[in-house]
Amino acid sequence: MEPIASLKRQREDVSFELCIICQGTSQVKDTIFNQTNQGIAAIREATELRCKLRHYEFRSAVDRLSTLFAEPPESLPKLKWHKLCYSAYTHKGKINAKLAKEQSKNEKDPERKSVSAEACPFLHSSTTKMNWTLCMFCQNFDKKQKTSRVTTFKMSNEITEKAKFVHNILVRTANENDLISAEACYHVNCLSKFFRDVKRAETESKSADMAISWLCQELRHSAEKGHIFELSAVFERYKELASECDGTIPTSYLSRLGTFKETLSNCIGDINEFLVLRNLAPSEKQTLLLPRHFSHIPLSEMVCGQNSADYIPIFRQQDDHFLSLVHVALQLRSDIMSHPAFEGCDVSEKAELASVPPSVLMFVNILLGGQSSVDAEFDESEMSETGWVKKTRVLSIGQDMVYGVCGDKKAKPKHVGMGMTLHQSTRSKKLVELFHNAGHIISYNRVLRYDTAMAENTLKALDQETGAVVTSNLVSGRFVHFSGDNIDINDSTLDGKNTFHATQLAAWQRGPSAESGLGDIKPSNTSTLDIPTAVEKIQQQQFPTPSKKVTEDAEKFNCHIYKEPSENCNQARIQLFNKCHATETLPPSSDAAKFHIERANYQSFIWREASNPMTDLPPPTDCGWKLVDDKLSPVLTTLPSIPKGCRELTQCGCKKGCSSDSCSCRKWGKQFCTEACKCNASETPCRNRPK
Repeated sequence: MEPIASLKRQREDVSFELCIICQGTSQVKDTIFNQTNQGIAAIREATELRCKLRHYEFRSAVDRLSTLFAEPPESLPKLKWHKLCYSAYTHKGKINAKLAKEQSKNEKDPERKSVSAEACPFLHSSTTKMNWTLCMFCQNFDKKQKTSRVTTFKMSNEITEKAKFVHNILVRTANENDLISAEACYHVNCLSKFFRDVKRAETESKSADMAISWLCQELRHSAEKGHIFELSAVFERYKELASECDGTIPTSYLSRLGTFKETLSNCIGDINEFLVLRNLAPSEKQTLLLPRHFSHIPLSEMVCGQNSADYIPIFRQQDDHFLSLVHVALQLRSDIMSHPAFEGCDVSEKAELASVPPSVLMFVNILLGGQSSVDAEFDESEMSETGWVKKTRVLSIGQDMVYGVCGDKKAKPKHVGMGMTLHQSTRSKKLVELFHNAGHIISYNRVLRYDTAMAENTLKALDQETGAVVTSNLVSGRFVHFSGDNIDINDSTLDGKNTFHATQLAAWQRGPSAESGLGDIKPSNTSTLDIPTAVEKIQQQQFPTPSKKVTEDAEKFNCHIYKEPSENCNQARIQLFNKCHATETLPPSSDAAKFHIERANYQSFIWREASNPMTDLPPPTDCGWKLVDDKLSPVLTTLPSIPKGCRELTQCGCKKGCSSDSCSCRKWGKQFCTEACKCNASETPCRNRPK
């Protein structure tokens, strides 16, 4: 739907050395007077009245002075005027007479009354700017109501999508695609009222003519620009919109165009008025839609072909170059909107190529490469070689174009990778948000969600017992290299406590890697992460339990101390006993040595971890001790002191009645003395006999 004319006029040059009212066009010779305060006040008042009248007399002067008085008073230049021009312009009698005549016309025809900009809810100027620190719906501060924040993409997308049914919210959020990054706030009551209004509007829109609604929005927007349309062209545009929304055109519109005109008048009568050109032939009569804001301009002068700058310039069709640019822009936008969204954390060149429509890449390539790129054949595979000019810039600009159209809903590998890299390097929320507002990276909240998703993916490969992580890009059957280094995260503090040292091992292979799986990682629904127990155990030194080999080596070392090279302590005891060594000089048994090794290992681990305030120790009862009366006592052995057969051969040589523990029968656990004991020959009766 193209307008046949535009009521916007070119701004003329003003000379402040001439009369501000006539600009030297007056044929009467008169003296030029400088401005006075009283004269400026009178001209200002007359200008305001003539603007309300919208009369074409002194039209150029009214426009000129209205523009000057709209500026701040201190910037107003020194004005000059002729006495006769000043008298005619500020004559209150003539102005009041025209005002009374206009009022009488309005009383006879109510439709002639103009409507101010405040009555038109479709103008951006009538909508206050959004203050994101207040409730986005009521824009008021209420201490009694708690302010909540939009924290999920589901709520952000729902509010943005349903805002089209509530016009003031639609205008306020027109430039914001992500309410989370904008830190939008709301009252719960206001949010409920918003959804109720949306539900009511949706119900009404089902029965209303959506094509008429869309058409009225276009006409209101065009009226602000001063465009004039033929009614027949408007009706053709209505039929196009009806086909787009799968609506049905009423038969009354098709049989009689006047019915369509009446419906349209009820919707946009406050913005446009209908003008019928009756001086044409009956078959050529036209009905024009004229914006009321410019109804004071003499339209007849434009229709008759006047070409003066003071009148309406005739609208001329744009050349083919402009239309070609429009078609290319709309085609690229359509390709971008229909292209599949990028999902995952893969920021490779392959992922970048797949995330941008080929038409966008070709357009940027031609824009940067010029005619040479047009002559060359277009092939995506040439991006990895030398077929395209400045491969990196083509991919970068192409992704920026897609991100500029779709926002965070279709974030590209460039914006994901740069956002995560910037956050990893600086850990600055303000810096991330600064680059996001400039359109270079994703929002801060989305960066946290990607970080969480990658951490969750890593934890899936975590061995719960050892805490080791085996990445998915290692190729099975290929030699693996390991590189290790210390990580001093917090290597020094004022008091020397709470330092943090760790050792990290990296596994790597030569040659191409396996699929990393980054393309399958989607942003997490949360920005926080629960650390598994296995990871916490990695941060602490594990208690080293002595293995069987360590125990055997310790026994051999113990035998060398007794100068008896044997495999274990039991063999050393036999060899030394055969050499008539005293019992006190024999080494401990293997069973007793095992408990002694466990206690020594436990004590040495405590000494090694003396600087660690949070040492994870096993219970001492598992390391060679036992509880006796709530006190720790070493476990000497689990075997009897001597074999049972040896105890049967035991005999004592007591001469004083075997009343103390010096009796060998008592000492070695034998219950009573036997006939082989020498206490039988003693004069003192034996007290270690059964009664």
